[in-house]
Amino acid sequence: MANGGASPRGYHYFNEFQQCPRRWYIHHILRLVPVKEKSSLIFGKVWHYFIEQYLQTDDLTASSVAAMKELQVYWNQGAYSDEDDYKKHLEWLKSGIPAWVNSYHEMETAFGMGARLSILSVEDTGQFSLADGTIFTGRTDGIGTFTDGRNLVLEHKHTGYSADKTLQSLDLEDQLSGYLLIAKAAHPELDHIDGVLVDITLFKGAIPKTTWSIITRSHDELVDFQLSLIGLSTDLRDRTAAVLEGGNPFLYFPRNGAWCGMFGCPYELICRSRLEQKDLFSLDGFTVEEGESDALSEEA
Repeated sequence: MANGGASPRGYHYFNEFQQCPRRWYIHHILRLVPVKEKSSLIFGKVWHYFIEQYLQTDDLTASSVAAMKELQVYWNQGAYSDEDDYKKHLEWLKSGIPAWVNSYHEMETAFGMGARLSILSVEDTGQFSLADGTIFTGRTDGIGTFTDGRNLVLEHKHTGYSADKTLQSLDLEDQLSGYLLIAKAAHPELDHIDGVLVDITLFKGAIPKTTWSIITRSHDELVDFQLSLIGLSTDLRDRTAAVLEGGNPFLYFPRNGAWCGMFGCPYELICRSRLEQKDLFSLDGFTVEEGESDALSEEA
């Protein structure tokens, strides 16, 4: 199956807490997760899988077939609740794959001065330690290098809304800062990593369109990000310790209703309940992840 999902203590782990502390508590302390994934997340995994296969093999036909089969596996396993969503995503693959490959070669001309991008790695995992001992983990989409010596982290995105807005969010948010630090830790043999090569495919209209950009971070921006992580990590430790000592989760992990209203949340129907007092294994639509609560982890 295609890789996907957040790393144990990567960008999404901390970002989820910033978005809504209550959601973070339910997800990482109580370890509740929805039984069904959103169909958009399933498609995102398959889309990444196609790009990964293509970059590794340079074989359009084999990569396309592999992606179609991967989507079929999700359908056969009952991951899709709506057949129309499955059919829509199948059409997105059929139209999006050739469009993405064409845009990839156009990008090489625009950004690489006609030279082909050499793929050094795909689906990299790595970690680095913060000054307080917190271990930040992550997985990047890979590393590529142009013949002029530029080394770039790869980042693949898709959207049904706006490529420009997605690109603006990536530029302003800290996700790419984390990826740059992960890439530097995973590839000590590279004496410099110059930025992130981002592709955003917009699935809107008859023909999908891919936008490419290179986003960079200064040294000060990367230091700011690491210091922010230390602050978040300290805050999380204090709050989880208070709850473990009997504190009310409603007090230490308040909900962010504005985020629910804007973007929706899988925990919306249960987040106002005292879940720690319920039988979590009997909650309809949710399952408890195996493993130890993050509240008990020294790294958290």
